[in-house]
Amino acid sequence: MEPIFPGMDPYLEAPEVWPDFHDSFLFCVREALQPLLPPRYYAQLRTREEIGVAGYPSDLVFQPDVVVKSLDTRPPLTFGVASSSMQPFTTPDQLVIAAEEPFTVNFLEIRETALGGRLVTLIEILSPSNKLPGHDRKAFEKEQKEVFASDTHWVEIDLLRAGERLGGHPRVDLHCRARGYDYVAVVSRSTKRSPRLTLEAYGFTVQNALPVVAVPLREPDPDVPLDLGCVFRRVYETGPYAKIIRYDMDPTPPLSNLHADWARGVLAAKGFGRAR
Repeated sequence: MEPIFPGMDPYLEAPEVWPDFHDSFLFCVREALQPLLPPRYYAQLRTREEIGVAGYPSDLVFQPDVVVKSLDTRPPLTFGVASSSMQPFTTPDQLVIAAEEPFTVNFLEIRETALGGRLVTLIEILSPSNKLPGHDRKAFEKEQKEVFASDTHWVEIDLLRAGERLGGHPRVDLHCRARGYDYVAVVSRSTKRSPRLTLEAYGFTVQNALPVVAVPLREPDPDVPLDLGCVFRRVYETGPYAKIIRYDMDPTPPLSNLHADWARGVLAAKGFGRAR
């Protein structure tokens, strides 16, 4: 089924839907870039470990790297007492924790085929845990700083409305808020970080089409165009989203009043009724 909305679908941000969309989108980005890259480059998927917070502050869904294997709740034990007024200790719940497989997140690298596969460009699609305070955000910011201190280009795609944006600098979040952007793609070229950091921001709202982003390579090779709109359409049309999303409900997180009225009109035109 073709996408319901002309741009990004806000319903895809739901915690139970986002992980599948995130990885599918990244796979299709690789698929779109691969034939456009000159022969000296290739794109490949990589993974890293995260604690994983797939949700938002009001309704968090944790995907931890450890889980509770058993919960043993025992009645209070009785002890010898010096007086009748002394109470026995309260026995705590016994939580037996066992390590499980870590939660992994995919990202994309563009590397050179020669010179040991030197890293050229890193492409990240943000997860909810990257935009919320905690371990994953700190680890992400640390990685970002390391990349910014190197000769590797950085492309960050933020298709999530909730949370605080990163983009390589706090001004990215201020820039997007001032212009009413819901989403943003940010490009940081390694050649434009010193003496002043220059970022290329592609901001857009839920009502706009997704932009075509310039993906930088090594000079003098030209940028490669990444059509996020084409990628999105392929992901949606080949995914399960039209079958599993409740378009008769409000999205999570909710839209602003202006965008909510617009979204209801789009859904009504496509024959989706509202829950009462």
